[in-house]
Amino acid sequence: MSNQRTVDNSAQRLAALKQCTTLDQFVPLRASLTGGEIALKQFDRTTNTWEPLSYLELNDRIVEWRKALAGLGLTRGARAFCSTIPSITYSPTRQCLQTQ
Repeated sequence: MSNQRTVDNSAQRLAALKQCTTLDQFVPLRASLTGGEIALKQFDRTTNTWEPLSYLELNDRIVEWRKALAGLGLTRGARAFCSTIPSITYSPTRQCLQTQ
């Protein structure tokens, strides 16, 4: 068994990224490759600052949203309404309602 680690290079990352066709594929891949790198920034009006969010944090938020929506028992094509305006920092543990 070899103790050598596989070296990740730009060509390998680019090849992996080219396989992604949707954001739900892209974000987890970036989280695994770059982890704490900043994915985006969102303006916080209460502090008047731009708040960074890493790929790991963004992926965690996506997983949280998936679990919250899965908990509603939605069927394919169903619609859901969240009672507050969602943002990147919004937690989906607040009430989301299924609509017809």
